Amino acid sequence: MFWRRSLVSEEIADWVTDRFGWLVTTLGPATFFEHTKLVLPTRSFFATGSGSDEATASAIFDEVRTHMGVNHWPVRLVPLGTVGEDFGAATYETSQIAGTFYTPEDGPAVITYRPGLMRTPKAFIGTLAHELAHYILAPHVHHAPGGEEEHELLTDLTVIYAGMGVIDIQGARDVGWQGYLRSDTRAYALATFLRLKDVDPDVAMPFLDTYLQRRLKRALAQRDERADELVLLKGMRNRG
Repeated sequence: MFWRRSLVSEEIADWVTDRFGWLVTTLGPATFFEHTKLVLPTRSFFATGSGSDEATASAIFDEVRTHMGVNHWPVRLVPLGTVGEDFGAATYETSQIAGTFYTPEDGPAVITYRPGLMRTPKAFIGTLAHELAHYILAPHVHHAPGGEEEHELLTDLTVIYAGMGVIDIQGARDVGWQGYLRSDTRAYALATFLRLKDVDPDVAMPFLDTYLQRRLKRALAQRDERADELVLLKGMRNRG
């Protein structure tokens, strides 16, 4: 009889469950269970046409903000190099900074992006989502679990929590990024999202390459082995 190793360790599975619970509680059960959707790279979610200019970037950014529920939050989007880039940088194994989140002393928050990323739309959208996740977490950063050591990991998880997991995980793979959360951890987090939101995985599969489809299937199988945790997480729906 063949035995298949779990996709992620028990420690990582525990971490994803615990941090998902914290996000639901902190950001609002009603927001997650009633309003958050699985966002897919389709025209129904992203009507903006292709392009590499700032107007196109801004239009896509507005769409991402809307899907993540922060379209009413004040924020500026500018190309990298325009403002300080020392906070909330999205960096990957390429060592290039893809984007940053910056809070000046005066005025709205600023998110920057590397213009070249627009040639790889999913990676570009994933970067914008990561920086917006910094913004979402900013009011809660001082009491977030794990402290500063886990901040970027929690930020990556927030991207998936906010419905951007399919685009994020595929976008990172498209350009050879690992990110802060490893690919398998992201797959397990995406499986958690799908199960909590009762989304049929077949909706997500066509937008993932063969490798990620296999990883997600394994993640779903492992997630289902811990069904009691899903019951507890779903029970948070009635708390707010």
